[in-house]
Amino acid sequence: MLTNKDENQLIQSLPIDSQCDTKQAEIVKFIYSTKICKPNKQLSTLEQNTECGEFFKDNLDIMINKAERLYYDGDYEISYNICRKVLDRDQFHKTCIPLYVSTLVHLNKVTQLFEIAHSLVKQYPQDAVSWFAVGCYYFLIGNMDPARKFFLKATCLNRSFSPAWLALGHSFAQESEHDQATSAYFTAAQIMKGSYLPFLYIGLEYTLSNNFKLAERFYQQALNVECDDPFVLHELGVIWFKSQNYQNAEISMKRAYNKLKTMSNKNTYKEWEPLLNNLGHVSRKLKKYEHSLDFHRKALSLQPTNSSTWTSIGLTSIFLNKFEEAIEYFHQALWYKKTDLVAKKLLDKCLNQVKDQLPVIAMGEFQLDIKDVMLAKQNQQQSQKQPKNKPLETNAKAQSADFSMSDSMNFPPAVNRTENVTDESAMELAGGDEPDSLNNQSH
Repeated sequence: MLTNKDENQLIQSLPIDSQCDTKQAEIVKFIYSTKICKPNKQLSTLEQNTECGEFFKDNLDIMINKAERLYYDGDYEISYNICRKVLDRDQFHKTCIPLYVSTLVHLNKVTQLFEIAHSLVKQYPQDAVSWFAVGCYYFLIGNMDPARKFFLKATCLNRSFSPAWLALGHSFAQESEHDQATSAYFTAAQIMKGSYLPFLYIGLEYTLSNNFKLAERFYQQALNVECDDPFVLHELGVIWFKSQNYQNAEISMKRAYNKLKTMSNKNTYKEWEPLLNNLGHVSRKLKKYEHSLDFHRKALSLQPTNSSTWTSIGLTSIFLNKFEEAIEYFHQALWYKKTDLVAKKLLDKCLNQVKDQLPVIAMGEFQLDIKDVMLAKQNQQQSQKQPKNKPLETNAKAQSADFSMSDSMNFPPAVNRTENVTDESAMELAGGDEPDSLNNQSH
């Protein structure tokens, strides 16, 4: 399996022009260009050949290549529609089915996933993709034990079936079984030699285990394969943030954000709300308070009911000495989440500030309050932890608010693990802040 860069170089090095006439060369180049998920500018122009495009518009292989590229770009709905057209003409197209199953998981189409899994097991009981589809169904409904059972069965039937290895890793990761997840991703890395995804997921597990050095190492390996992938850049920014390297974190996250804006599907912005919030946190750490507010408000436009975002805006307003505005934001945060300890504590602080008309907040007292709140928050999270044998919810909002996860090439975890971006709470991030607005008067 070649990297995207190697694929582009290989096609450009083929002696097509010397061995084919002009018409044949155009057709061969067009077909090869459609096989690449991320063609460079030179190969992209080959796909603009309208004559070839019209001739091959109903070709199933060309349609699947287009659907796969759209899937990589995050345009899951259109990718799903193309897969449906292919399967309407060939019900069990072996190349299309893994991609189709992945789009069903992303779009949370449980009923259709059940139907295709049932049909595949009935028609092809000895094929790995059949049990992969069954495992995906159980994964989507949040029942991880049978999901792992069927993913393992798929890997036994076909050891080189990489989607099943990735999915197996995701099923372990859902229940914070980091060692088993990492092992599955390492196996996937041996199979998917030209893909950055296993490195991304291995790095993610090390991030969740607070092993930032190893995490950075694997993220850098992922960037060596895919130098501008926004998921990897975001994750790298997260560990730099956690390591208090805020300038590098800002650079990495802004690269991810700029790349995101070039993606074909604007609907993918909704999945990147944590990136905008994290950029807001980084900007606040760098004392760029106006920029911080701008990023948080952009995040709010995507997820208006996220109490953490409202709290973050209120916290930044405190740093700007806008206490009355901060009070309004904290009230709004508590409207959406009445148990938000961070918002409650900051609201009490602001109310006392306004009531007593104090010019400054003592930094030592402020940080002491932070430690008290974080201890209470940690105890609350531990008491609410789900038991291992209880199925996890499949809605991203039901997962931990501190971590999210990126998309998979063949099997998408984003539906359940919300990008490994840390959308850390405002209070956690405020712990290390020493803003002038507080000294002189913040996952």
